[in-house]
Amino acid sequence: MSKRSLYSPEEKYHVISEVIDGRYSVNNIAKKHSLSWETIKDWIRKYKDGSLEGLKESNTWKRYDHAVKQEAVLAVINKKMSILEATLF
Repeated sequence: MSKRSLYSPEEKYHVISEVIDGRYSVNNIAKKHSLSWETIKDWIRKYKDGSLEGLKESNTWKRYDHAVKQEAVLAVINKKMSILEATLF
């Protein structure tokens, strides 16, 4: 069973806006809201990719064709990307 966010897109934006506006660091905001810095950075990336729509929870799994998966695995094996970078492209 997947874990759903306890935050609405608007609440997520309120949290990350302090980082985006340059008022606080990712670590400060993570501590303030008892979230991991990875979560904050992920929300910022999603916001930059798709504004508030990007912060909404997905109801479906995203499908990738075999070639894309193979390219990501090879990039990690050949040390051209970290695992995190490969999962984001």
